[in-house]
Amino acid sequence: MMETQTSRERVLAVLQGEMADRPPVTPTGGWWVAQTSGLPLPEVFARGEALAAAHLDVQGRAGYDAVYTYFDALVVPEAFGCRVALNDFGGPSIAKELPLEGTGGVLARPIPDPRRDGRLPEILKAASILAERSRGSLPVMALFEGPFTTASRLLGATTFLLAMMDDPELTKRAIAKAADALIAFGRALAAAGADAIIMPDPVTSTDLVSPDQSAEFAFPEIRRVIEALPVPVILHICGKTLPILGAMASSGARLLSLDQAVDLREARRAVGWQVALGGNVDPVRLMEKGTPEEVMAAGRAAIAAAGPRRFSLMAGCALPPATPLENVRALVSAARSAPAAH
Repeated sequence: MMETQTSRERVLAVLQGEMADRPPVTPTGGWWVAQTSGLPLPEVFARGEALAAAHLDVQGRAGYDAVYTYFDALVVPEAFGCRVALNDFGGPSIAKELPLEGTGGVLARPIPDPRRDGRLPEILKAASILAERSRGSLPVMALFEGPFTTASRLLGATTFLLAMMDDPELTKRAIAKAADALIAFGRALAAAGADAIIMPDPVTSTDLVSPDQSAEFAFPEIRRVIEALPVPVILHICGKTLPILGAMASSGARLLSLDQAVDLREARRAVGWQVALGGNVDPVRLMEKGTPEEVMAAGRAAIAAAGPRRFSLMAGCALPPATPLENVRALVSAARSAPAAH
C-alpha cells in the first residue's frame, strides 16, 4: 500500500474521524519496550531521558506508528504516596497502599503536582524529549490508568471493592480524588507535547464489577476526565466488554481499545462508525508465543473485522516482556498490506 501520511497524521486522522491511508499500528507495552531496548531498567524506570531513548530506539527498530511516555502505570499512585518497588521479574508493583481516611489517607492528601511529585516530572520530561526528537512525524502517546483503577491502586483492590459496598459515597469521593489527579497530570502531559492519552481502566472490567456498578462508580469519573483533557483519549478496559460497550462509546473516548476476548465484528456492529476501535491480537498466545506468520494473519483478520477505517491495529492488552521484536514487525506488516479504507 502506498503511504501518503506520516505516522502522526495517520493516528490523529483515526482519532479525529478522518480518513487515514492505512490502519495505524499502536501496540502498548512499557515493560516490553524497556526490556527490548537493552537499557538498564532502573534508568528507564526513573529517568525521563532514558525512558524517551528506550521508546525511540524500539520504535525505530519495530516501525509501529507511535512513541510512548511510560514505563509503568503506577506513577500516579506513587505520586500520591504509595510505595512502588521495581522488581527484577514482573515489573513495578505497589509495595504499600494508603488508607482511605485519616492522617495520610487518600482523602486527606493533596492532589499530586505533576511538576514536582514522584516520577511525574520525569514523565513530562520524556514527553517533551519525544515531541522534540520525533519532529512531528510520530505521535507522542501518554498513558495513565483511569480513575476507578487508580483509586483501587491507592487503597488495594480488595479494600477498594469492599469499600464500594460498605461506604459507597466515601468510595466515590476517593474515585473523584483520583480523577482530579489524572486531569492535572493529563493537562500537564498535553502541555509537554503529548498528542493523545491512553487510559486503561482494567478494574472496570465485567470480570470484576457488574455493568451497574461500573455505571454508578466508574463511568461518571471516566467521562469527567476525558471531557477535561485537551487531547484525544483512547480507553481500554480488559475482558468481555460488550455489556459495557455502549458506556465506553459514550464516554467521550475517541478510540476503544478492545481485549482479545471481544469479537471485533460484534463490537463494530454495536458502536457503528461513531468511534474508532483498536485491537485485538492475543498478546500472549500470538504476540509472545506465536510465529510472525500467525501474527500477520491475526492482524489482517482484525482489520477485516473492524476496519480498515476508524481502526488501529493493536494487541488485546500490553505486550508481554518476552514478545519477539519480529512479531511486532509482523503486526506492522499486516497493517501495511491492508486494503485502503473507503
